[in-house]
Formats: sequence, C-alpha cells, structure tokens
Amino acid sequence: MKVKYVKIENFRNLESCQINLSPGINILLGENAQGKSNFLEAIEFLATAKTMRANHDSELIKWKEKKASVEICLIANNNEDILKIELKQTGESQNQSKGRLQKTIKINDVVQPSARALMGRLIPVSFTSYDMNLLRGGPKYRRDWLDMILLKVSPGFFEIESNYEKVVSQRNRLLKTLFERGRVSVADQDELVVWDKQLCLLAGKIIKKRIQLIDQLLPIAKNYQNKLSNESEELSVNYLFKMRESKDLSGQSDDTDNLDSEISLSTKDKFSKEELLLLDEIEIAKSMFKLLKDYRFEEIRRKQSLIGPHRDDIVFYLNDAEAATFGSQGQQRSIVLALKLAELEYLTDKFGESPVLLLDDVLAELDTKRQKLLIESVNTDKQTIITTTHLSHFSDDYLSQAHLLNVNKGQIKRTKEEMATTS
Repeated sequence: MKVKYVKIENFRNLESCQINLSPGINILLGENAQGKSNFLEAIEFLATAKTMRANHDSELIKWKEKKASVEICLIANNNEDILKIELKQTGESQNQSKGRLQKTIKINDVVQPSARALMGRLIPVSFTSYDMNLLRGGPKYRRDWLDMILLKVSPGFFEIESNYEKVVSQRNRLLKTLFERGRVSVADQDELVVWDKQLCLLAGKIIKKRIQLIDQLLPIAKNYQNKLSNESEELSVNYLFKMRESKDLSGQSDDTDNLDSEISLSTKDKFSKEELLLLDEIEIAKSMFKLLKDYRFEEIRRKQSLIGPHRDDIVFYLNDAEAATFGSQGQQRSIVLALKLAELEYLTDKFGESPVLLLDDVLAELDTKRQKLLIESVNTDKQTIITTTHLSHFSDDYLSQAHLLNVNKGQIKRTKEEMATTS
C-alpha cells in the first residue's frame, strides 16, 4: 500500500500543495508549528473521514477560509484510486464550529453517499507524541484508538458506531426534556425503554468488537514489550465497562467523571467460561438494560446517558501493576510503542500488505533502545512518512534511502540537500 501523491488546499495551516511521495522512506524536516503534523493528519483524515485532533471538522479549514480539501492517489492491491474529501463552510458565523459544514467524499471523482465508502481503502498507522495519551490521557483516547482500528478492518463498524452516536444523542435530548419538565409520566417511561433497547443492542455489538480486537492485539504487544524489557515485564489489559457512581456524597449535583467499575473483562491470559458468556453481545445488552433501569432517575438528573461504550475504559498493566499510575515514563513509552507496533503488525496481517506508517516526531521521545526497535520495524518495504526537527537521529545510510522534504510556514518543498544529491 503506497500513497503516490498528496494534494492539499487550506487544510489547517497548509495552503496549497501537491507533494509526490517516495514508496519507501519520506522525511519531513522543519521547526515546530510549521505544518508537519497537519500533513500527516490530512493523510489519516482520508482513511476514515475522522480525526482525533479536532472536536469538529470545521477546525480543519484554514482560518478565515471557507473550504478545504485533501486528495491522495493511492496504490493498493495493484489498483490505483484517487480519494478526496472536500469541506465547505456555509453561513456567516465568525465561529467556524457553529456554522454549517458540508463534507463531500469522492473516489475517482465520483461522489460517495457516505464516509463508509472510504473504509478499508487507505490504512495508515500513526505513532505520535499524542499517542502517549493511551497511557496518560482520559478514557476517550483509548476508546478512540480501538474504534479507529475497527473502522479500518471492519467497514460495518462505521454504521454501528454512527447509529449508536445518534441513539445516545436522541436519548440525551429526551433525558434533558424530562429534567426540565420535572416529572416522568408512564408514556415517558415507555419512550425511554424504546431508546434503552436500541442503545443496549448497539452497545453490545461495540463492546464485543472492542474485546475481540484487544484479544487479537494483546499477544503481539506482549512480544514487543518483552523485547523492550528483556522479558522482565508482562503486559496485560482490562476492559472496564463503567458507570457513574450513583451516590453523590456531597449532596450536590456535579458533572465530574466519578466512575465506578461495574464489570471488568480480563484479557490477561485466556477468557474463562464465565467471561466468554459475558462477552456475548446479547448478554452485555441485557446487563446494560438492567443498569439503565436502576439509574433511570440519576440519568434524568444529569440529563445524559451515563452507561455505555461511550464511557468505557481500557486499563494497561505491567506485572499486574497499573501502568498509568505506577509505570515510569520509560515503561509508559515502551507500552505505547509496543501497542503501535502491534497495531502495525496486526493490520499488515489483516490486509496482506503493509499500511502506510506515519511517525510524527516520536524519535526524540524514545531512548536509543526504543529508537532502534522502531527503526528496525521501518524497513524499506513499508511506505513511511517521518516528521522531525533535525536529522541527527538518522544514520547516513538511512538518510541516503530517504526522500527529504522541507516544511516551512505551511509550505512543503524538497530540501536543498536532496536536490543536490539528485542533480
């Protein structure tokens, strides 16, 4: 899988450029805040029409501009396709996030009915300093990481996730209405039950898919973690089906994430018989349905859905100690590196060819041993795009194989060094 070129118009700070990429190693060189990360984000955006770096797609449009576009020419499975996303802001609002946004997706210049058409075409794996949030950040980072992988390998997951988000939104609207009304009639209860059933059935599918993915990724990540720790550290994972604590000890309403683990689905070794039963999506749905009934008035009081995969978490352990709390910075970096390399290996096996690897200034975050493992994994048969502020991390031999590009103030050009060696 290779990206032949990337064409960008007004994406973040990148104004207008068409960049041809090498099928091997590509290095984007430049100071911070020049647009290197934005270039990688543009490529990722074309994989799923989503980005984890923006709360709203309108943020992707360059400031004071009304439209943006990203286009790539992709070579995969001996086919060449042109993928394109166009964003157009409508309305006169100065606040871009409040205006109406039109998103158009095209494949080979044919408009597609939805983003689902992109799923499974471009498969990037990124590793950035942002990924340290897999250990240090809130639950959303970990959920998004799993869900983005699922979107790549299971196109049907897009519809499940999209429908779930719509149900949560509609259900929250009803909960808010009931709170403002100050009473709950029998008819209201019946309407909530309808939404509860839809929510639980979709939630069961999402949670089961996440658990299956963790179970497939974990053995690979364990192997990498063993290499990094000289086989002294055992990596394990728990999936936590969470719910808000119903008791408000202060006696006051508060919207903080005071969460209490209700179900822990362990993937330390193999699933027990009881856990396998629990992993059945219908059983999960039934468990959730009961919890929703128990928390009915708490949800109305808080005007939001408190239980479901939009609140769950994934917890990582080293030798049974929670890594986010007890792991050193080096151990935490090792886990994130192991997880990203596991993702790369898993997707390579799944699709039968290497994904496009995006490395955003991460070598500076790693010590020599971790740099070596990462570089060894980046061989010339994988198309790799690396951003960096300087070239001292790379050997002369590595640089001799690389396509060098300079990034400055939103402009991307071949470096003078590369032009000199090719002239």
